[in-house]
Amino acid sequence: MTTPTTSRDVYSDESLANPYPLYDELRSLGSAVWMEPHQAFVLSRYAACRDALRNWRVFSSASGVMMNQPLNDAASGLLMLCTDGERHGTLRSIVGAPLMTKALADVRPVIEAEAGALVERLVAQGSFDAVCEFARHLPVKIVSDLVGIPEAGRAQMLPWASAVFNSIGPLNQRCLDSIGLLVEMNEFTNTQCTRESVRPGGWAAALWDAVDRGEIEPHEPAMQLNYYTGPSLVSTIN
Repeated sequence: MTTPTTSRDVYSDESLANPYPLYDELRSLGSAVWMEPHQAFVLSRYAACRDALRNWRVFSSASGVMMNQPLNDAASGLLMLCTDGERHGTLRSIVGAPLMTKALADVRPVIEAEAGALVERLVAQGSFDAVCEFARHLPVKIVSDLVGIPEAGRAQMLPWASAVFNSIGPLNQRCLDSIGLLVEMNEFTNTQCTRESVRPGGWAAALWDAVDRGEIEPHEPAMQLNYYTGPSLVSTIN
C-alpha cells in the first residue's frame, strides 16, 4: 500500500492566508497524509479525526500535541490538551463547567446587554471598523469580564491568544516570535491571577474553588486559565 504524501507546508504563510485549496488537496489524497516538511501525518477527513480524538489509548495526547518538542516538553501532563484518560476528564469537567448550556444561559442577559450597547454606539458613529471595533471588542470585553481577570492583563489578551496558536506549530519564525508573548502571558497568569485578585464568582475563581475541593493542585489554575483567554478569543473573532 502506498502512503499518501505531500510536500506542501500547511504552516507556510501562503497556506495560512488561503488554506482551503490545500484542505481540498489533502482530503483528495486520503484520510491520513504524510507531510514531508514536518515528518508527521495529518488527518484530513472528518471521520478519521473523529475516530482519533475518541481513541486516546492509540492516539495519545499525553506527550504533547504541538508540532515542536520544546513546547511539548513544557506542556505535557499540565495543559488539559496534553493529557489523557482520567486526568483529562477531571480537567475537562472543571474547565468546561462554565461553558455548559445552563451556565451560559445564566449569563445570556449580560452578553445581550453588552452586545446591544455596542451596536447602538457603533450605529451612532455612522461608520466603524468591523474587525477592530466590532469583532474584536465584544469577545474581549465579554470573556475578560466572565473570566474575571485583573484589568492589567486585558489589553494583551488578543496578542497572547495569537501567540498560543502560533506556538502550537513547528519551530518556524512565527513560533519563535511568539515565545516572548507566551512568557509574558504565563508571568501574568502566575503572578497577577491569584485567588485574591480574580473576580469572585468568575470563571478564574471557579478554578481556585476546584483547588479547595482537592480536584487540582494550587499551581494549576494559572495554567488552565489560558484556555479561557486564548482559544475562546481567536476562534470567536475569526
